[in-house]
Amino acid sequence: FGSVGNVEVIKGPAGSLYGLAIAGAVNLQTKKADRGNTSISQQAMVGSYGLQRYTTQLQIGTERSSLMINYGNQKSDGYMPHEASKKNFVNVIGEFNPNSKQTINAYFGYSDSYDQRAGELTIAQYEAGDYSGNPNYIKNNAHSEIVGFRTGVSHTYNFTDHISNTTTFFGSGSTNNASSAGGWTDKSPVNYGLRSTMDMEFSLGTDISLRGIAGIETQRQYSQIIGYGMVADSTNLSG
Repeated sequence: FGSVGNVEVIKGPAGSLYGLAIAGAVNLQTKKADRGNTSISQQAMVGSYGLQRYTTQLQIGTERSSLMINYGNQKSDGYMPHEASKKNFVNVIGEFNPNSKQTINAYFGYSDSYDQRAGELTIAQYEAGDYSGNPNYIKNNAHSEIVGFRTGVSHTYNFTDHISNTTTFFGSGSTNNASSAGGWTDKSPVNYGLRSTMDMEFSLGTDISLRGIAGIETQRQYSQIIGYGMVADSTNLSG
């Protein structure tokens, strides 16, 4: 969220302007470095249960380009045994204007998240204030580990003051392994695609204009899911 500059909520079928989102969409617009300015900032947050979060942000802006790099690290011990959390992320956002008609945008995001899982509490544990968790989760080192990336390159060309084209190549992928008291699941989805739109706007009078968008989008996803069942004794597969 340190890289988000504006949030736009679009309700209903208007969300289809951003792809397969006929029930609406949330458009997260990233920050941009101010033109002609260079800055670096550091944020720190500490809290209970060993919470520490550090975020470093570098912004470089020139007359024709802007670059922002955002890096963060967070860790916490959790309020239950075996509930530690470690997270790292980096976002790189760039914009380049080679001339008055063209704009090139690029985005790359990487995240690495590891969370231990203590399991559910019984009603008796909760009423007694016993937050020791489920011993089988702790025994099996239950956890959730997600390593993922998102990337995209977009090119906008203004043919005239009224007609422009924006074409974007994008992709994302992750590896997700999660374990609990009863099993282990590995997931490795990879998604990539292309989106191209023609934006048109014409003036029909002093206070009247006509605007339209036409485009095409294609996506493809590969996903592999593998599940394993936990056993009490690895030498006895029936137990």
